[in-house]
Amino acid sequence: MSTFAEDMGLVCPNCGRRDRLNVAFTGTALITEDGTEDVGDHEWTSESAMRCGNCGHSATVADFTEE
Repeated sequence: MSTFAEDMGLVCPNCGRRDRLNVAFTGTALITEDGTEDVGDHEWTSESAMRCGNCGHSATVADFTEE
């Protein structure tokens, strides 16, 4: 069984790990008196920031995408 990162072709170019990859994304939140609630989809592009939660390497999604 493959992971989401494998399915997306994402891997840290520094340490080779596929788990704990952080991505900056655009999303929608409902703001209420009690705080916020995620609603709808979230999306990112090849130019979005990405960081490895294992080794700390930072680059864009394109840099984390396997050839």
